[in-house]
Amino acid sequence: MNLETLQAQIDNLNGRLTATQSAVRALIACHPNPEKAIEIVSEHLDRYAGLALAKDFPDELADAMSSADKHILPTDEEIERAQR
Repeated sequence: MNLETLQAQIDNLNGRLTATQSAVRALIACHPNPEKAIEIVSEHLDRYAGLALAKDFPDELADAMSSADKHILPTDEEIERAQR
């Protein structure tokens, strides 16, 4: 596999990941109880980040899992907008 093909695959995965993060943010924001949804999602993110740290995962993967909440959880403004 050449470098150009590999970069195209990475870009494709980044695009799908960004779209998935956006969809999850929207679903949490419009949940009837977004605070509870945030609590549950945060617990799961913490649990899986802990597992990544405890196993022999690459540092980049563990770091990304540890900071996933910044990309997945909606802001207060997003929640307010979704609840209107």
